[in-house]
Amino acid sequence: MPKRVLVVEDDATIRDTLTFNLRKEGYAVTVAHDGADALTRARDSRPDLILLDLMLPELNGLEVCRILRQEGNVPIIMLTAKESEVDKVVGLQLGADDYITKPFSLRELFARMTAVLRRSEQRGRAEAHSERVGTARLPGPPAGTRFYPRDPARTGLGLQVPGRPQDGRRPHPMAT
Repeated sequence: MPKRVLVVEDDATIRDTLTFNLRKEGYAVTVAHDGADALTRARDSRPDLILLDLMLPELNGLEVCRILRQEGNVPIIMLTAKESEVDKVVGLQLGADDYITKPFSLRELFARMTAVLRRSEQRGRAEAHSERVGTARLPGPPAGTRFYPRDPARTGLGLQVPGRPQDGRRPHPMAT
C-alpha cells in the first residue's frame, strides 16, 4: 500500500511539481491550498506524512502544525522560504519533524521523507509492543517468549528463561 502524503502549498508551481514527482515515486498524494483546507484534508485523508508550507492563506503553517500536533503524531516536514534560525527553531519546537528551506533538492526531500517515515514506523512499532505503566513505558516480552506456571500450586505465571530449569531455579554455577 503506498504511503499517503498531504502536500500543503499555496504556490501552484511548487505544489504541482511536488505532486507529480511524489506520485512518480509511488506515493498517494492529497493536496491542500491553504491552512484551513490542510486541517480538513489531514483529518479526512489520515496521511502518513505532511509536507507543510509556512506562509499560507487562511491559516499559517505554524498554526496548522500546532493544531495537528494537538490532534496526533502525523510526521510533518516544513517546506518554506523562511530560513532564519528563529523560524527553524520555532517550527521544530511547535512539532515539525524536519524543516527544509526553499529552494530545495527533490533528492534531499525524498531522503528526508524516508528518514522521517522510518522513525515514525519504528516509534509506532515500539508503542505497539510496550505496556503503559504510570508514566513509564516498559517493553513487552521478546517475540517467542512462552509463559508457564512457576509452581503448579500457585496461580502466578513465571517467565521461561533460556538455560534455566523449567521450575525457575538457577542452575548451580558448577553444573556446566
